[in-house]
Amino acid sequence: MNCIIDNQVVLSRAPEGPLAAQIGPFARSLSEQGYSLYSIHRQVLLAACFSRWLKQQGVALRSITSDHPRRYLRYRARQVRPSPGDVAALRHLLDFLRCKGVIPAEKMSACALTPAERYTQAYEHHLREARGLASATIANYVPFIRGFLEDRFGEGPVTLSNLCANDVVRFVQCQAPRLHPKRAKLLTSALRSFLQYASYRGKTKLDLAAAVPVVANWSMLSIPRAIPADQVRQLLTSIDRRTAMGCRDYAILLLLARLGLRSGEAAFLELDDIDWNTGKLSVRGKSGRRITRAEVDALLAAPDQCKWSGRRDHAFILLAVQTGLRLSEMTGLQRQDIILGAGAHVRVIGKGRKERCTPIAKSTLAVLRAWLREPQRGDGHVLFPNAKGKRLSVHGVQYLLNKHRVTASNACPSFKQKRVTVHRLRHTMAMDLLQAARRSFCDRIVARSRTC
Repeated sequence: MNCIIDNQVVLSRAPEGPLAAQIGPFARSLSEQGYSLYSIHRQVLLAACFSRWLKQQGVALRSITSDHPRRYLRYRARQVRPSPGDVAALRHLLDFLRCKGVIPAEKMSACALTPAERYTQAYEHHLREARGLASATIANYVPFIRGFLEDRFGEGPVTLSNLCANDVVRFVQCQAPRLHPKRAKLLTSALRSFLQYASYRGKTKLDLAAAVPVVANWSMLSIPRAIPADQVRQLLTSIDRRTAMGCRDYAILLLLARLGLRSGEAAFLELDDIDWNTGKLSVRGKSGRRITRAEVDALLAAPDQCKWSGRRDHAFILLAVQTGLRLSEMTGLQRQDIILGAGAHVRVIGKGRKERCTPIAKSTLAVLRAWLREPQRGDGHVLFPNAKGKRLSVHGVQYLLNKHRVTASNACPSFKQKRVTVHRLRHTMAMDLLQAARRSFCDRIVARSRTC
């Protein structure tokens, strides 16, 4: 039976435990502080669950301390996926209870860490200082490792040398079904990283990273790989061709079934694409979405280079086309990453925080030299800043590309049907390299044939 708290929060059952009588006043306090209804509901629900756990643990109201929320959240993490606001919500609850004098005030002192937590802290320090991983990666890995150590060793001493492959497999088999496939793969990545760290530190007898199971995550499992020919015939004959819509659907499915066209290729077909005399069909496939060299030239000519923003945009687009850098790599570039002189290149920190050096063409180098002489904005470190001197945002980059695409479409009408992104410029660079390699290979073959 549902329970309504303070006429605004509906719980599936009435609160129970030592905090049951305080749930309603706590909800009113949150409402008076201006929290949204969603936030109030989430905090009240967490408070009710916390009270129920206190009852299970036999904790009286006056015995609640700041250590209980920490223990409860560790217990809760084994049942459901933690929410980033859980810690703050329980802190709000304890502050409310202390303010009302329901529980005694106490000084927040550092609690003694369990052996599992100490090992987890050491691993976290290794990821941050030794491996230099991103904060988001560390935040994803650490809870899994803490849960693994607590599941295997509990509150007792952690002896990694006692770990075996069965411990690893059992933990993954227990946790993976509760998680989304992508998060389950993150769990296995975290375990492999930790077990490699343990082996590196000499804490395990064997490298157990190889024992971590692989989490299968096949996409589109429900779609069959192929449809039998008789079923295709049944599908085609089931269409009512006496109507214009039926004739259209029959033609589309026939093209897909007989010629193997993609859905996008069939959708963009025009009457001019059909050569009735020779019986040929011109199809614009995936490569048709690539930006051609003529379109690139029109895009580069679009920015007004009499303005500071136009010179920035021209240099930005030119460097993106010539180097094929990703969007995050382009917006993250700093002035010191451009190395001029002999062997000119741009230093990039890419995926996985891996550093690589990409050569800069002479034409691009001349534009970058001129751009680096421009007056600096902000702290002077960002290579392509916005008007305030900060890094360009994703939306800012897309805005400038769309603006210049519209201008370029006047000289290059094919641009009207295309969307320009940094990722598409990256593909354009890759296709240019591929075609250049093909031409070079063909030239070598022709030259060799002439000498034979």
